[in-house]
Formats: sequence, C-alpha cells, structure tokens
Amino acid sequence: EHVLVYADYICSNCDMPTARKISEQAGHATDLHPCPYCKTMLLDVNKAESYADNSAERKDDYKLLQHAFRSCDAPIQCQNQILKDYGIWWSTVNLLPDWLPVKKTALDFMHAVFLGIIMYLFMQVLFAAYMFLGFGGQDLAKQQFEDCINSIHWRSHITRLPKNMGENQSLKKADEWQHLITMTPVLLWVT
Repeated sequence: EHVLVYADYICSNCDMPTARKISEQAGHATDLHPCPYCKTMLLDVNKAESYADNSAERKDDYKLLQHAFRSCDAPIQCQNQILKDYGIWWSTVNLLPDWLPVKKTALDFMHAVFLGIIMYLFMQVLFAAYMFLGFGGQDLAKQQFEDCINSIHWRSHITRLPKNMGENQSLKKADEWQHLITMTPVLLWVT
C-alpha cells in the first residue's frame, strides 16, 4: 500500500566546504561571493561597517535558483560566468520541491568559531601578544605549551590536536582547534 509522506530537506551539515558543495554555491574563499547569505565581497570582510545591522544586501533564494537553472544546460564558459557573477551553479538538489539554497543551508558555526575566533585567540592573543614570552630555550613557555600538546595521546578515532603551534596556522583544521580549546585550561595551568 502506498503512503503519502511529507518531508522537507534542510542541509544541516555545519561543515562549510561540504554545505557549499551540496548547494553548489561559490566557496568561502572566493573574492566575490564568500557569504552564502548576503552579497558581501571578500574585501568587505575586514571593514567594520560590513558588520552593521542590515549593511549587506541579502541574497534572494529564488534569483539564485533562477541562475542555477540557467547554468544547468549552459556551456562551461557560461556556467563559470554565472558562478562568478552570482555565486551559484547547477546542482541536482535544486530539483527538490521547496529547496532554497540560502534558507535551507545551515550557518557554519564550526568554521566561523574554530577557524576564526579560536585561532585568533591562540595566534594573536596568546602567541603574538607575548603571553608566551620568547626567552628561555627549552624553558620557553610557548615551547612547554607545544610540548604539552604534543605529549597528549588520544585514540585516533576520537580526535587529533594541532601540532607545532608556531608554524603555518592556515593548515590547522577546525576539529583540531575545537579539541584544543577544550584542553586549553589544563594546558595553560600545566605550562
């Protein structure tokens, strides 16, 4: 016997790169469309006025869908131009009834907080602001902090912690920052 089922699809994956791939929106590092919700450009992210209430024009789900459908059968050059101009291209998810690429994609808490705020805490507040002084060789507070992090052995299926805090922070992953902030009070007390 057939049963009528009512359902709705929401992309509740809080992993920004994956959510962008599912909805086929431009990536977070693109110059023209870094935000899936508004028309802010990457250059505007560092301006204080960009964070004022209602400062950025919101993206319209229906216009995005219109452009996505235009790119469906378009030649690759046209698809790339639509992506550049509007920040979206075709995805089969667009065929789902009531799918809206902006309203049905969750805000990326993980990357915003862990790759933004937590990384800033460590790199700018703890390390760059000289909370860990640069004198003392092996007794150096920063070195003790890193040694303490590197000495933690957790099962690989549980998590990982970032290694070599003083080197290339752009390579650290959000889950590494997440678990590091959990351990930070103990690590700071030990060092």
